[in-house]
Amino acid sequence: GLMRLLYAQPVLPLALLLQPQAGGLHWHNYKETLFGHELVRFRYGQVGLRDLQADEYIKRDDPVAAALSVMMKPGVKLRGRARWVKLAELKITALLKVNESDLTEGDKRFLMSFVETYVPNETLPVDIRGEVMEALADVELMWHEQIEQKVIEKGIQQGIQQGKQQ
Repeated sequence: GLMRLLYAQPVLPLALLLQPQAGGLHWHNYKETLFGHELVRFRYGQVGLRDLQADEYIKRDDPVAAALSVMMKPGVKLRGRARWVKLAELKITALLKVNESDLTEGDKRFLMSFVETYVPNETLPVDIRGEVMEALADVELMWHEQIEQKVIEKGIQQGIQQGKQQ
């Protein structure tokens, strides 16, 4: 549809499923018929995030994969505190990868909000929450410094352009 028309590019249809036992990565077909005639045939990918291993995706040089990894299995057979520590590490790593990426500030903000929504600090055990909060403060400071630097660079560019015009 619309995205294909707007961008004149192929569109990869994906369904992201958050419930467990969705089956990981699969392709599905959807078909509609009426009066014995096929009207619509649609092929789409299904990604069952909860069935994928976070370690496989957090290692990739891909900020979207890093952000989505917080919804995946944090580790094989991790239980109790070890699971929460791993989840906190995933959250911090994902936020760092998003922050250090070449994405637009809007895309970064979207992915960071995704991570914060699905792994809020309040869900982490109290004994590790302090460490996580300190690491997150460092990520936030780096992000603000990057934005500040971009604003300064843009101001310099505008000043150069105005100087050339005069």
